[in-house]
Amino acid sequence: CPVANWNVRAQMISRSPVSQCANKWYMNSTGPWLLQFVPQRPLDVHDMPAPSANGFVKNPFGLAIDFSFFPNVVLFDLPTRDYGVISMVDLRHAMLSPYSWTPSYVVAHSLRDMHAPADATAYAESTALMSPDMGPTRWDYLLGRAAEKTSRHGARCVMSDSQGLLQIGDHAVTKQIGDLRNTSEGEVLAYDIAYEVNHNLWDGYFFSSMPLDQSGDRFTWDPERGRHLWNKRYQYNQDSKLSQHQIKELLLTENGWSDVFWRSAEFIKNRSAFNINSTSVEAWTAFLSGTLGVARPLKIGVGSEKQVCFARYRQPKGIADTDSASPSQAEGWMGARQLTADELRTLAVHIVDEVKKRGPFISIADFVNRRLRSDQNETSRMGTVDAAIARSGLNKKFEQLNTHLSTSINTAPSSDAPDNNMQIFRDGYLYKNQDRLLSVQPKSKAWGMPGFLTQGDILRSVAPFMAARGDTFTIRAYGESSDAGGVQARAWLEATVERTPHYVDGRLLNASLGGANGNGPLDTAMRVNRADAGYERGALNDVNVGLGRKYILKKFRWLQREEI
Repeated sequence: CPVANWNVRAQMISRSPVSQCANKWYMNSTGPWLLQFVPQRPLDVHDMPAPSANGFVKNPFGLAIDFSFFPNVVLFDLPTRDYGVISMVDLRHAMLSPYSWTPSYVVAHSLRDMHAPADATAYAESTALMSPDMGPTRWDYLLGRAAEKTSRHGARCVMSDSQGLLQIGDHAVTKQIGDLRNTSEGEVLAYDIAYEVNHNLWDGYFFSSMPLDQSGDRFTWDPERGRHLWNKRYQYNQDSKLSQHQIKELLLTENGWSDVFWRSAEFIKNRSAFNINSTSVEAWTAFLSGTLGVARPLKIGVGSEKQVCFARYRQPKGIADTDSASPSQAEGWMGARQLTADELRTLAVHIVDEVKKRGPFISIADFVNRRLRSDQNETSRMGTVDAAIARSGLNKKFEQLNTHLSTSINTAPSSDAPDNNMQIFRDGYLYKNQDRLLSVQPKSKAWGMPGFLTQGDILRSVAPFMAARGDTFTIRAYGESSDAGGVQARAWLEATVERTPHYVDGRLLNASLGGANGNGPLDTAMRVNRADAGYERGALNDVNVGLGRKYILKKFRWLQREEI
């Protein structure tokens, strides 16, 4: 599956530990283009991949001499000059890896990587310490052992130095950070990159959608005049200690870029964010229908306002429905999908099923990623929305013909090309579930093509409005007075409180003058040491460690007995 399992625009192409590795002289081990586009009929010379000026070329959906499928395919998009990037999912169009063995889309991708076990993001074998007899580096060891040689990839392949793969030249980079010496020579390259990127990205950053001037040197948002951000759900936080005028002035200062980067979450509030832990089918249906009534701009013309559309990029060539989204039809390559009301509700039903199965989600990344569980647990195979899409059958036309289906790794010992990989990898990408031999690869080779609906396509529209928990809480309390064992009076109350970015002890006095420092909104309880990836205690004082952020009373009322 070229898009799901491999990087179609890789700058460095090499076989990985999960590529089929053969010892026969006529079987090469040169990477995904030859090894994963398995010929439809191996004995037919017209169906074998062949070298060309552009490398190995093979049509994965037909014979090598037949390019009858849609000839011009757009997979990646660029940010618009008007409003830049608004959704975190747009980062999937960035090439975050130069290597051929990573997925083509990384951000929001949720399929289990073929280089990782079900219950982790890398094999313990890949992270183990090296010994001199294992080869120059861990990467060479993993590739070499696949062919039962010390430092070779397989038949007729020259030795590859992992330092060269990772760095320009033949030397690993070494840096000194404090007392720690860090080197890239033991870098683990075969791992579940999508899981790790999602885990580190989703809950630490967001796109403010704050507009820039034409030069791109200044932010031009003016909350005093009620001007909207590009994302209209993001609005001025009235509970911020900065007034609208102060924010405007801050944006115009020389350090406005830096200040706003770190502080925008302090004075911007996400209005009416949707809680991903919802188990309401009606709520999910409404949330997924957010673009209903919006005419999707196309390369030529616009789409219908009467159906919900999910697009891979800003201006797709056209829109396909579920019945026309097929590798053998042009609509399957256009870049956008529209769903009927019944299909949206079916998708919502399956999302709720997955939420009940996997939740509660403690973060957005927890919702996006697969579960690190046994390969017998289906939640380890893909994330929440990808699983719901699969159960809804929205990509059924991509799985109808045998020529569109992915091929599992050859395991026959009598074959000319037996699977010579290390046992840990063979047991990883091929596993048994209820006496069935399954592959980590998706069922369709066309997984992730422009007309194939993925989790990323869904989240592109709705991700900026999702939250794993809210900041507004309703508290009810009861009190009574008694005398000699008898209740004299009872009272019930209800309070609505909202958490603010500010700490309970927010004093920021100069300690050098004898004052006690409080904490600002940017201070955290824990922080990551970037040198060794360890967690350290943050800069919070004892008051704020115990009490945390400040709450504001937004609403209060006494309750009657009948309301309880």
